[in-house]
Amino acid sequence: MDFGSAIPLVEVEQYPGERMMGAAEYVAPEQTQGHFDGRNDLYSLGVTCLHLMTDVSPFELFDVKSNTWVWRDYLKRPVSRRLGRILDRLVERNPARRYQSASEAIASLKGGPTAGALAESSDQQWIMTAWGGIALTILSLILASRLPTPVPETPRSPEIPVRRMPEVRPNYNRNRPDNYRRRYQNRQSSGVRTLRSGDGPIWSIAITPDGQLVASGQTDGSINLVDIDTGTVV
Repeated sequence: MDFGSAIPLVEVEQYPGERMMGAAEYVAPEQTQGHFDGRNDLYSLGVTCLHLMTDVSPFELFDVKSNTWVWRDYLKRPVSRRLGRILDRLVERNPARRYQSASEAIASLKGGPTAGALAESSDQQWIMTAWGGIALTILSLILASRLPTPVPETPRSPEIPVRRMPEVRPNYNRNRPDNYRRRYQNRQSSGVRTLRSGDGPIWSIAITPDGQLVASGQTDGSINLVDIDTGTVV
C-alpha cells in the first residue's frame, strides 16, 4: 500500500499542485498536474489490478508509441471480455472516460455473470474444441489413406563453381578522426561502474554525446547525471 501519497485533503486545497507524492507507475496522469479527485484512486486501483494479474511492472504494460495499454499481451490466463472492458475503463488516461465514482465501478462489476459461470463456460468451450480437433484429425487420416501417394520429382541443381574469397580483416579505426583515437587510447579507464538507486530500480539510461555523463531515470521520476570518470552524481 502506497500510503506515502495519502495526504489530508485540506493540504491539497491550500497548496494545489505544489505537493506531488506517490509511485510514478500508479499515479493518474492528471494527478501529476495537480488535479485531485476520486477518479485518481480508481485509476491507481485499475493499474494495481493489471500488475497483480500480469506480475509485470505497469511501466511495461503501457506502450508509449501507440499510447495504449498492452496488458493483455502479458496475461498468464485469459479474462472475460466484460472484465477486460471494466479494467480498460478504470485505467483510462482521460478522466472523462473513466468511471466517475466507486459506486459506478462496483455497479459494473455486479452487473454480469459470476466467476463460477465464467469458469463453467470456459470448460465447456475447451471440451467442444477438443472434440472438434479429434474429429478433424480422423477425417484427415481417412482422406489421406484413399489418395494416391505422389512420386516426388528430384530437381536438377545447376553446378555452381566454388570460389575462395580472400580473407579481409576490418580496420575499425580507419574512418575515425585522429583526435577520437588519441582520446580513447590514452584514457585511463576506471573500470566497470554500477548505477545505484536507493528508491527502486532504474528504468532508463542515456549517455551524453561527449561520453562524459550518464543520465539515469529513477523510479520517483527524477533524473540523475553521473560522471563516468568519477562515478559521482553531478
